[in-house]
Amino acid sequence: MHSAPYVRFVPLLFGAALSVLAMSAAFADDALLVDRTGDGSIACLAFGDSITFGIGGSDEGGGYPALLSSYVGVPVTNAGIPGERLLPEGVDRLPGAVAGSGADVVIVLEGSNDAPQVVSSESIKHGYQRAVNVIRTLGRQPVLGALLPTCCEHASLLPIVQSYGDVGRFVAAQNDIPVVDFYRAWMNTCGGAAECELFNIPEGLHPNDVGYEVMAQTAAAALLGIDIFSPGGAEALESALGLLPGDVIVKPDPA
Repeated sequence: MHSAPYVRFVPLLFGAALSVLAMSAAFADDALLVDRTGDGSIACLAFGDSITFGIGGSDEGGGYPALLSSYVGVPVTNAGIPGERLLPEGVDRLPGAVAGSGADVVIVLEGSNDAPQVVSSESIKHGYQRAVNVIRTLGRQPVLGALLPTCCEHASLLPIVQSYGDVGRFVAAQNDIPVVDFYRAWMNTCGGAAECELFNIPEGLHPNDVGYEVMAQTAAAALLGIDIFSPGGAEALESALGLLPGDVIVKPDPA
């Protein structure tokens, strides 16, 4: 597996401070990075728990949102709170977090802490729908993240997080909004290995630095309207961000 680029360099396309008009012209037609708040800038909010916060990586409090920001060249606020569940804390916190931000796009990645409580998929579905409704009501673009798989010491949670991922994809389809499919990226990049090299092992719940790179690359592709899982997806993302061949380590869907 290609080693992750730990020393971040500024993407060639977005390294300079660009106007909203220039940025909009640079992005694909279906890119999500659009000024929806009318403040003349583009920003994102990553909302979630310890996996969003960055536990397990060398940059706790930065996590995948900091890497994502360096890739796409716009501010990405890390609104991850370790230990938080989607229900009830997450959905209760979300309105204030979104309203108090200048974010145009909000990525929601919650549910990992609901899984040990075996919260029903139906309840999770209602929670995701509430999140989508809140974000839309506040005039922002909602994006749902599909939960990472688990392994090793947390292998027992795998069927539950799989079901939550299916629920998230269903809610996204029902609302015609994008999914950042972290689960799919994980499975493709790990090749289905039981002890995935993107995790801290033996814990098997939080990503390591390479795992957070995979998350950031997957999210960047979604925000830029690139299908990272297509045969040429990695190359398309590298081209869009001015990266070197092999810098994108997310693998396409198996042939």
